[in-house]
Amino acid sequence: MEQAPEDDQLSNLPTITDCCSAFPVVLYKAHYLFKDTLLGVLSARHHFQARPTDILLASLPKSGTTWLKALAFSSLYRASLPDVSDLRHPLRVSNPHHVVHNIEIESNLDFSSMPSPRLLSTHVPFDLLPTSIADSGSKIIYVCRNPKDNFVSSWHFWNRMRERAGEEPIPLEASFDQFCDGVSAMGPYWNHVAGYWNASGGNDAKVLFVKYEDMIADPIGELKRVAGFMGCPFTEEEEERGGVAEGIVRLCGFESLSNLEVNREGVIETTTLGDFENKFFFRRGGVGGWGSLLSPEMGRRLDEITASKFAGTGLSV
Repeated sequence: MEQAPEDDQLSNLPTITDCCSAFPVVLYKAHYLFKDTLLGVLSARHHFQARPTDILLASLPKSGTTWLKALAFSSLYRASLPDVSDLRHPLRVSNPHHVVHNIEIESNLDFSSMPSPRLLSTHVPFDLLPTSIADSGSKIIYVCRNPKDNFVSSWHFWNRMRERAGEEPIPLEASFDQFCDGVSAMGPYWNHVAGYWNASGGNDAKVLFVKYEDMIADPIGELKRVAGFMGCPFTEEEEERGGVAEGIVRLCGFESLSNLEVNREGVIETTTLGDFENKFFFRRGGVGGWGSLLSPEMGRRLDEITASKFAGTGLSV
């Protein structure tokens, strides 16, 4: 096992305080990580013990994480959960981030006490994941979102955090330039996406690559693909009886979750980044909203960078 960096090594890492987020980021092994979560990332990398039955939901922030957590949780554990229409269903009283925990942001949790199969999440780049994940054969589901919508969603999210703290909003143009230069939470965007995309190749791959835009276009079809990959496909009886997958999609939909009291009033506590209001995770949830904020020239610039970065990979977003 590789050795963890010394404290003085971490303190000397290049730091950007005026980042396009609410928190400073440091450059660690070619990735921009939140300064306050780097220790959590390293702790998970060196101490988290994965199991073969684990399922890890991976993503860049603001790429559909909340939705994927809700869909995967409701599918994986559906045999032991109340019906999706039941007011006692966990997602009717808890935010998806409360039921699917993040291994680097909530590094204080005792993951070893959780029963299998464990459904967990991460924003960590593929090459910084805990080594035990690859060694154990754990499954990973990665959700990718178009970089233009990802940037815009992130910009709104971090500005809501800054507004809550009484700070000035992040200037759009400066934030966009940083994003194009690769400076973003867990970025560069293209490195993060390509890492998981490359790992998803092959017939025996343990990584399922999902596009947010496909989830929007065909939520039931993508849900069935996710459930099958997790090892809990919808049965013939569920198919014949009908309504099971559809019910999960309805419960986990943007309108449904955003209107629940827990997601209007609740708070998510983290050990490294402070508190997040649940409502911050629900803004629009659509595709193509970037056009209301970015100019056509900015859109073309990001398209050109993306095409160049993904050239030869077979990936288009």
